[in-house]
Amino acid sequence: MLLVPLPSKTPANFIFDEYFNEEKQNRMIGSAEADILEEFVAGLKIYFEKTIGKLLLYRFERPQLAEMRKLWESGKYPEWEGKGPGDCYGGEFVARMLTNMPEIAAQTNLDQDQVARLKAELLKFTNWLSRNSERFFCAKYEKPSPEYIENAR
Repeated sequence: MLLVPLPSKTPANFIFDEYFNEEKQNRMIGSAEADILEEFVAGLKIYFEKTIGKLLLYRFERPQLAEMRKLWESGKYPEWEGKGPGDCYGGEFVARMLTNMPEIAAQTNLDQDQVARLKAELLKFTNWLSRNSERFFCAKYEKPSPEYIENAR
């Protein structure tokens, strides 16, 4: 078994921000479309943080999250202060979230128009992520230590 190396060189929040910065060029400032984009990206960040441990990680990867959480919460590493999964996990996990979005959206109180807008935004984002996959996905996975493997069992 292999692991995606953490922290990612292009973490989820970076990916979401890159998309926002590129896509906002296609939207009129102050328009409903621009507001929808801003809300959509903010929602992606929230859902990513909320779903990483429960839906996006395989059981074998969960100890890695626990190790990273210690960095964020220990206070020993100022560079990790105030950070979270969106600052550490990359495109592989964003892609996993996208595959779970229909299930996630079904658990919300969105009406039909809102669901249609969400689908349209997800399609734009998914296409953009696909076009930029070489920038955001890890090419080389790492072998975990024997201690990690033992603890993950």
